Amino acid sequence: MGATSLIICIFSLVSYAIAVPVTCSVDDVGIKEGSFHVIGTGFGSKLQYVCPENEYPHPMQRRICERTGEWTRLKTIDGLFYNRKPECRKIICPDPLGFEHGSVEPFDLQYYIGQTTTYQCFDGYVLHGSESRTCQPHGKWNGTTPICVRRSEEEACTDPGVPAGSTRTGDNFDIDDKVTYECKSGMILFGSKERVCQESGEWTGSEPACYYSYTYDTPDEAASELGSSLNALLEVSDPEKPNIKKDHSRRIILKQGSTLHIYIVLDTSDSVQEEFEKSKESIMDLMDKISAYEVSPKYAIFSFASKTITVVDIADKKMDPAQARQKLEDFQSTEHEDQTGTNIRGAMEKVYVMMSAQKATLKDFNEVRNVIILITDGRVNMGGDPYPVVRQIQYLVGTNASGDARDEYLDIYVFGVGDVDKDIINKMASHKTSEEHAFVLNSHLDLKETFEKMIDESDSVALCGLHKESQGLKTSKQENYPWHVSITITRPQKAESCKGSIVGNLYVLTSAHCFMPEDDEGSVKVIIDDRDAENPDKPIVKSVESILLHPKYSIYSKKNENIPEFYDYDIAIVVLKDDDNNKIKFSQKARPICVPCTEESRRALRLQPGTSCKDQMDVLFFQDIVDAFFVTTENKDLKNMNVKIKLRNQPKRKCDEDALKAPLYSKLQDWKEVVTDRFLCTGGTDPEIDEVTCKGDSGGSLVIKRKRRAFQVGVISWGNKDMCAQKRKSSDVDSRDYHINLLEVQDFLKPHLKHLQFIN
Repeated sequence: MGATSLIICIFSLVSYAIAVPVTCSVDDVGIKEGSFHVIGTGFGSKLQYVCPENEYPHPMQRRICERTGEWTRLKTIDGLFYNRKPECRKIICPDPLGFEHGSVEPFDLQYYIGQTTTYQCFDGYVLHGSESRTCQPHGKWNGTTPICVRRSEEEACTDPGVPAGSTRTGDNFDIDDKVTYECKSGMILFGSKERVCQESGEWTGSEPACYYSYTYDTPDEAASELGSSLNALLEVSDPEKPNIKKDHSRRIILKQGSTLHIYIVLDTSDSVQEEFEKSKESIMDLMDKISAYEVSPKYAIFSFASKTITVVDIADKKMDPAQARQKLEDFQSTEHEDQTGTNIRGAMEKVYVMMSAQKATLKDFNEVRNVIILITDGRVNMGGDPYPVVRQIQYLVGTNASGDARDEYLDIYVFGVGDVDKDIINKMASHKTSEEHAFVLNSHLDLKETFEKMIDESDSVALCGLHKESQGLKTSKQENYPWHVSITITRPQKAESCKGSIVGNLYVLTSAHCFMPEDDEGSVKVIIDDRDAENPDKPIVKSVESILLHPKYSIYSKKNENIPEFYDYDIAIVVLKDDDNNKIKFSQKARPICVPCTEESRRALRLQPGTSCKDQMDVLFFQDIVDAFFVTTENKDLKNMNVKIKLRNQPKRKCDEDALKAPLYSKLQDWKEVVTDRFLCTGGTDPEIDEVTCKGDSGGSLVIKRKRRAFQVGVISWGNKDMCAQKRKSSDVDSRDYHINLLEVQDFLKPHLKHLQFIN
């Protein structure tokens, strides 16, 4: 009996211990000159320190409530325990005094935000890199590492320099010579610790940098450095640059027929729980963006905490990119039974096993380009060091230890978001010549913005209709509508202004009624709000070679029939002067819109080769009333104006009939006299209140968005009411706008827009 009672007593104590919730006291955890807040309750909750602007929490930004009921012990970035009260300190930039063979001004013990340093070389040396640098709010210097190079240098490689905050061992720069770097106390080395001079004159690996605990990469920095194995290498060399650092950065160049496998690995553990959904959204945006190009990759998607869940298997032959995205969207982090662990090694082992199976089954595996995208805070607490698995993956693909063989067939990008273990982030990523693969981003919005910027939007017209979508990102309005341009016509009495759309680097679509017979090409200018680097305060202005009006357009052709103005065939093509300086240079702020019934729009809609113009229209005009928009200028800024195109049946008939409400046509009996089959109609209040066009909007594009691309279906022509006399108003019950339907003027477009591949 005694033994039994004792056993019962023990189990009772165990049960009681399990039932007691873990709590961490917030007494005596404050920070000098700052504040804190707690996210969550009990075990796994997070204590976040907050400091005034331009300051950071020392020694740690965040602490976790552990099972012991204690907050994570304070440690410095070097891993040393910190026994004093945490405090807010001013952000500083790394000490630049490792600069060799020259002088730095000013000579200070610490360099604060906004402070500028200048660099000069001693006699016999020439300065490469930035002559001056300014300390930025994210703890980094702007510009590039300044290096003094001997004028008579005959070594195979140029001096690789000493980045701010680091020390270098090695001063010989011939073939096979090595240099090694270390960061000063309190900093973490990013990039390559060791670099070797190659016969090509380049140093292996990526340029090192020293990061403080608070240092992070901006989206612009991350995107500009982001290399990729998607399809092919693009080497970009600028002969005007000194040979101090050859620019061989690779951006994502996507073409048809690419063999591309993308392995996405998402951290779902407690330490990043509040960021998981945001990271997931960023990846879905990236997948959408890639799908807008001419490539169809295979995806594998993993979510990991203590264990790893395979969300999408790359071997699933029935899984297309759209289905893979949907699987990720449907995935919930709660599918993990235990989210307390961060087992990166286990996740990478899953990648290795899946990639091994691909190598065993695919005959052309050696032609597959493999990209691994890992998003984590890197704070491993189980499973052990993940780096040995990375080495296994490198050997599997064929990359040797130094990263030289078949280097282009594997890229491992690691994105650390939030309060990250920078050492793990850097260790996991690829280190390639003149490239960066490890990034520390401040927030999920920075991650999203980086993915937006990482894909090269080249000047290929096949990539029509690409545009930014703000959604919290720092994008300009012109990036949201990069096809939208202004057209000015100078006349003795009064200048005219219309809008237009870019459809090629020499072609702009607009309305014919914008022009008068006496207008010559010299009086017409096309204005793009893509600021010139040399004149940032001025938009880019393009000169015009010719103006092509539709041959059947004649505004006064029906005067004898009591129709003062007749807008049928109201479309024109503005042709720019064909020279290198005047052509539109495609960029994020100047890109062509998709023209329906072309091969370019077919690919943008991701339809099969050989599909017809009708197949495209079935996608664009799939119901009686279709959502669309046009762009207007309001307070010198661009604004999206939503409308609904009434395409068929009663909605279209009612819309067309309201043409007779126009003062010009009040004496007419039949709307068909002015509204031909070449018009699309918008406006009114049914089923919703539409926006209406105003004077100055003429010639702009009526746009439908599909598959994250913009398709122009109409050109703004005329309206039956002036809703903008005093101030722009939305539509009333019978105010309508009429737009030339591009589908009905293909015979005009085809012979002039020969760079487009029209289909029947």
